[in-house]
Amino acid sequence: MNYGNKNIRKKGNVALFGLLILANTIVCAQNEGSQTLNQKGFIGKALAAMATSNAMHRWNEMCGRWMNNSGSPASEELQKLAKEAQTAVGIPEERQVPIMVTDDPDVDGAMADRKAIYVSKYVDDSDYLYGTKRCTLFHESVHIKYHDMSCSMIPTMAGFFGAPILTRALIKPQGRLKLLYPISMIAGFYSGRIVQKKYRDYYERRADIEGHYATGCHVCVSEHAGELRNTLDYINQGLETLKSIENPNDEQVAAAKVCEGFIEGKKRYLSPDENEIIAADLKRDNKVCALHENQAK
Repeated sequence: MNYGNKNIRKKGNVALFGLLILANTIVCAQNEGSQTLNQKGFIGKALAAMATSNAMHRWNEMCGRWMNNSGSPASEELQKLAKEAQTAVGIPEERQVPIMVTDDPDVDGAMADRKAIYVSKYVDDSDYLYGTKRCTLFHESVHIKYHDMSCSMIPTMAGFFGAPILTRALIKPQGRLKLLYPISMIAGFYSGRIVQKKYRDYYERRADIEGHYATGCHVCVSEHAGELRNTLDYINQGLETLKSIENPNDEQVAAAKVCEGFIEGKKRYLSPDENEIIAADLKRDNKVCALHENQAK
């Protein structure tokens, strides 16, 4: 067995994936402000193919090897919905992950990790809107499908390790110019972080688009759009109130920053209006889930 060629192929795959992410970032930047719900271009398809490959699955397993699932198993209802969601978006049964309830304050609603989908106790609450619950789990299932947490590491790694290699290939620094190596590593690292952030914006939209269409229910998506709209309206009203205070105290300043951070963070996801477009598409095709179909009878 020729291990040298095997290692070269692995490095080549990582480099190719990094280049695809970079190309995707450039395309998204050019289209910023006029993005559509269609992310099925050649670059998007190539990224999806590599992200769902056996090689990327092994990389994901390696990254999560020392991670333990924390929290407690979610309710039976949520477990069934998670299995339905993962199957619907195309995850083979042997690659499906459990769903866990966590009290981690960093988990805002739900989060797809390498080995599990984590939800807050609020999402597992029986009073949580069924449509929003389904959309949330379908969204997170798309992250599991594409190994998004592990894939998002690649731009930073490629920048950190690739920049010195590129420096050596193009410049071949000697003497004092060898200081260019650590400089290029630092520059590559921060350049990779910028690309990583842009790629995250892309895959969050992808998870919304693919996941919400996969729900196969216009009522679920419409419920989610309404809940999102109400939440954003509530946060914006709170922010306006806080900003209207002439001499805010420290707690009010901190609260305003939290509101601003929430609003900014939601910009990487589909807006309520964009979700309503998906709902309208599903309604036109008479797509509705079993629960909402029974409720309509």
